[in-house]
Amino acid sequence: MSTAHAVRMRPGHPYSQRLRVGELVERASTADIESMGGRDAFAAMGRSQHPAMTVFWVSSVFETLSHNGTESDTFLCHRNSGTPMITVYHCPRSRSSNALFLMEELGQPYEIKIVDVRAGEGQKPEYLAINPMGKVPAIKDGNDAVAESGAIALYLCDKYPQAKLAPPMSSPLRAPYLRWLFFNSSMDAVLVDRMAKREPLPAAMAGYGDYDRVIRTLKGGLAKGPWLLGDMFSAADILLGGGVPWGLMNGTLPKETPFLEYADRIRARPAYQRSQAKDNG
Repeated sequence: MSTAHAVRMRPGHPYSQRLRVGELVERASTADIESMGGRDAFAAMGRSQHPAMTVFWVSSVFETLSHNGTESDTFLCHRNSGTPMITVYHCPRSRSSNALFLMEELGQPYEIKIVDVRAGEGQKPEYLAINPMGKVPAIKDGNDAVAESGAIALYLCDKYPQAKLAPPMSSPLRAPYLRWLFFNSSMDAVLVDRMAKREPLPAAMAGYGDYDRVIRTLKGGLAKGPWLLGDMFSAADILLGGGVPWGLMNGTLPKETPFLEYADRIRARPAYQRSQAKDNG
């Protein structure tokens, strides 16, 4: 059973500042940290790899408290062991890059295990036991294994609703959210066909219809707001939007409004930037 408590960073310490979700804080010595106990309202979920709490995964933004009108200590909540870390099976610069984007937005501790599907590692028996298709991404969360990008997003965002990446079941946004989440498979198929210069199937036979239909649908979805659900950023934007910069780069998406602006908004998200750094690192 894991326990949670808060710690206070000494005022003036270089880590006594607001930190982004998922940021790794290192080298905080015992002298820099004072256990406060029970103050779990101020931030959530850390993971220590040392009894002196020298390493933290920060999975929600710190709050800086005020005392007599001036900034005081910064608090975070630390969780001691007991909670299994999510494992993401990933091949660099592939479809699974969006799984890293999702994890960075989700704010839960995770580890990356590289599966080089280009070199055939996805067909090894130990990986086929996780995803019989031998493709990435896939995740392990405790005893649960989940594959397929849409299923991973649905599973994680419903399990960790505090990230607010999925509308609740009672929301009128839930139905369009699910549609956009799984529209990603049509988007992926049509852009890959375009990139490979494959002769398209007749629209009545192709699962996605045709290229123009897919592009028109996505363009219409972006007409009402900055994100696919209007003002709400969601996992649908991670799966679909995460691929828009790639589509613009390789010429499979037209370099025009609203795709250019949408790509800029995606690239501006700190979670996207962190995921790209990990993907390219």
